Amino acid sequence: MIPRRFAWVLTGVVAIALTGCVGGIPAPDFEYVPMGTVVATGDFGSSGPVRGSLKLVKTASDYQLQLIDFAGPAGDELRISARETSPGCYDSWGLGFGDPSTWTAPDIPNKIIGLHLKLLVEPDGSHPDLVDPTFFTTVVVTAPHASDACALTTVGVAHLAWSIGPLRKPPHVVDSGPTAGATGVVTNGSDGSPSRYLIAPGDTLAHISRRFEITLDDLYYLNPTRLTTMSTQIDAGDELNLSATARGS
Repeated sequence: MIPRRFAWVLTGVVAIALTGCVGGIPAPDFEYVPMGTVVATGDFGSSGPVRGSLKLVKTASDYQLQLIDFAGPAGDELRISARETSPGCYDSWGLGFGDPSTWTAPDIPNKIIGLHLKLLVEPDGSHPDLVDPTFFTTVVVTAPHASDACALTTVGVAHLAWSIGPLRKPPHVVDSGPTAGATGVVTNGSDGSPSRYLIAPGDTLAHISRRFEITLDDLYYLNPTRLTTMSTQIDAGDELNLSATARGS
């Protein structure tokens, strides 16, 4: 798999509509999360350069990240990541939200920011308001590092503990065999079902989704860190995820 690194600085909020249909296309099975639900928590610890805890909360129209008793060096950046991260060189996919000390006055330890997750929804536009954030695993704080090999250093890590499961019914993936536009190599999981797909020259997302008897919408859902409203390009040698339990990989 060709590694891709993203560090997007985001502001604003995202509206979440959990029922109904868009443009006449039925929405996939999706579980409603009541407003005010704490969907995830995390803890940076009480010692070290970054301290405090966090909550991810469902609001009326978005998800909100709340930092509690937070303290960290000014100039560092907070990110929510889809992969497990440890202190040291930061080399992972994640969404950046800037320096927490600038969200409010630096001496206020409780800070709140809306998570703009529309960048992670189906790029075909069929269901632009359905967001399932449960593939995120950590919230990290990074500091600049003057090195070509390590541009950012992780100085604080809070592992997310989710109180909810995946919000969408997983698609049923079946490999119907190579076809024009989908001739890549498939890796099966321990249960025998397709888990990874190695993109071949000439492949297209539409043909790949047909090969596995799923919709484009399903393929985007399975690859939220790879296929977004900002990036739908695929290249030979890249991998796509086909397993609902490995969405952030």
